[in-house]
Amino acid sequence: MEALGYRSFSYAAEFAEIGRFLLLFNLGLGAIGVVALATAALGIVNTMLMSVSERRREIGILRSLGAEAFDIRMLFLVESGLIGAFGSALGILLGWGVARLGSRVAREIMIRQDVEPFDLFATPPWLVLTALLFGTFVSVVAGALPAARASREDPVQALRYE
Repeated sequence: MEALGYRSFSYAAEFAEIGRFLLLFNLGLGAIGVVALATAALGIVNTMLMSVSERRREIGILRSLGAEAFDIRMLFLVESGLIGAFGSALGILLGWGVARLGSRVAREIMIRQDVEPFDLFATPPWLVLTALLFGTFVSVVAGALPAARASREDPVQALRYE
């Protein structure tokens, strides 16, 4: 057939090729997500370490008033968890807004091309909840080192710190 100038075509082969492309595309997006997550976690660690160093005197006062190391650790873990929860919520809202805008533009293009319009981007509630919980979890894990450092702070040395 090919010697006569004809080419054979198989939908199964095309679907397999599209499947490979989508797999590679998803792997690339996953890699970008991991890099973004690691960068965010390092940013939270940095923020919390700076918070511990700037609040040494406060930590010393709390310890001298009877706060246990566990209380200080929990204070910083809750703070890092709140940073993660607010950051995750803001990221979810921003992503949802961009998806809505993209869907609206795609819908307009479909209407102009006389194609039955459909929603390109779906945001299921389980995905929103999972993203919020995962972002908060990563923030709490990232805040564990600074929280442990704050809980080991010597009250006498912390009160002398200026």
